[in-house]
Amino acid sequence: MVTRVILAIISIAAVAQGQTDQTDQTNPLAVIPRPMKMEVPGGKFVLTKQSAILVTADTRSEGQYLARQLVAAAGLTLEVMGASERKDHAGCIVLRLSADRKDLGAEGYWLEVRKDRAIAEAPAPAGVFYACQTILQLPPPPVEGEKTSLAIPQVKIADAPRFPWRGLMLDTGRCYYHMDWLKRYIDLLARYKMNRFHWHLTERVGWRIEIRKYPELTRHGVHKTDADKKPLAGGKTAREYYTPGEIREILAYARNRRVMVIPEIEMPGHCGLAVGTYPKQLACEGVAGRLRGAHLVNRIFCAGKDTTFEFFEGVLGEVSDLFPAPWVHIGGDEPIMDAWKICPKCQARIKAENLKNVHGLYNYFIKRVEKILAKKGKRLYGWEEVARAGLSSGATIQSWHGIGPGLAAAKRGNDVVMSPSSHCYLDMSYGKVSVARSYSFEPMPANMPADKMRHILGVEAPMWMDRWRNWAQYRPRTGTLARVDYQVFPRLIALAEVGWSPKKLRDWDDFRRRLKAHGGRLGKMNVRYYRDPAVWGN
Repeated sequence: MVTRVILAIISIAAVAQGQTDQTDQTNPLAVIPRPMKMEVPGGKFVLTKQSAILVTADTRSEGQYLARQLVAAAGLTLEVMGASERKDHAGCIVLRLSADRKDLGAEGYWLEVRKDRAIAEAPAPAGVFYACQTILQLPPPPVEGEKTSLAIPQVKIADAPRFPWRGLMLDTGRCYYHMDWLKRYIDLLARYKMNRFHWHLTERVGWRIEIRKYPELTRHGVHKTDADKKPLAGGKTAREYYTPGEIREILAYARNRRVMVIPEIEMPGHCGLAVGTYPKQLACEGVAGRLRGAHLVNRIFCAGKDTTFEFFEGVLGEVSDLFPAPWVHIGGDEPIMDAWKICPKCQARIKAENLKNVHGLYNYFIKRVEKILAKKGKRLYGWEEVARAGLSSGATIQSWHGIGPGLAAAKRGNDVVMSPSSHCYLDMSYGKVSVARSYSFEPMPANMPADKMRHILGVEAPMWMDRWRNWAQYRPRTGTLARVDYQVFPRLIALAEVGWSPKKLRDWDDFRRRLKAHGGRLGKMNVRYYRDPAVWGN
């Protein structure tokens, strides 16, 4: 990754001798994330209704996307046509692949807006897509109503992401998000060049994915109240889970926006309703009256029953067939293992496998699930607790108690996604995690050995619904889910720049200036964001 960026900078220097990094704080442009290299010579390129978006077979999808967004954002309708269909490219936006840009990597791009045209080149379609996102940010904030022309500042940009993993996790286990809401968030991820949607599908209070082999999970496994009888957010719909057809719809929508969707099925804890739905197969024995066994918090998948792992063969088989991503997230965090200390099946497993205690049983459980996923051609992805199991080097660890666990996992040879709650947890109050604090996050540990840096994949921001699940707060589009907007934005935008832009170019004062200009864009997209006084004033 570091080599790729160095090669890109060398390539840029060769092509654009005499250019300097974009360090001028008076630069009026407000591109987020900040590009790796940008020159603003002055002048404008004016799009009119006679303009067109010129594409090749490999970039037609990106051209059609850009055309739709120009209509939505600026009311300007442009025709999408093959580059060979129009001899004169003047007045047009040209989107094309170019092997000459290969040093920019799979997501990098070159964009030049001249006086009479705009040209975007990239070695792969993803780079062209991100060039389109930059084009959409170059004009002034959108104005309502149909436009007959649109002025775009002249620029020369060479850009590529610092990290390959730039993501958001949404907790739909506790709160059901409607399909249009999920698509909206995928659009927002794409707008800020983020490429991972971590879909948290199961929790102790809900199971949101239909599994054909186990239909009771969604027939009885989606409750309106948790174990404390507190109402849960979700929505007064007849069905609050996602069918395979709906999931395929989301996957296709995300794929067209260069966003990979990674499912999460929680285990061995955070599983109360699943265990309660199939207790003979999944529940520990001998705990009634000895623990608060009926309480969802204390339920855990029995590690002593082979039927538990048969269950995961079926569930993870269907999940793996449905989701094309290389990873399946299995949770693994915060296991309450008291039931395993009592359950005769679990104790027999500890003895049979020569394990020392329930912590050894936890390691056995996680490694056995990793083998199930491997048979399905998937890599295990889990919260940092799974690292203690001594997993294969193919497992990916999500570090949330600071960056220390991630550093340790990377040194052992595991890939790591950094999500420390101190900077990345979007359910936290702004008093604890401010926009400036999120922006200050550095995913690469200072003491990371050079040969292990490649294991730091990037950054992911979790949005948990523990704090916002009260039914009284829920009003479709204006209640709890509007609160999600408030919690997520603008901190997610700050983390988008953390994941994309070179460390040396990140500057809070400059970011604050650019973010302020995005208030109108967020408003146009109906995002009810937090108007941070440090950015927008009191």
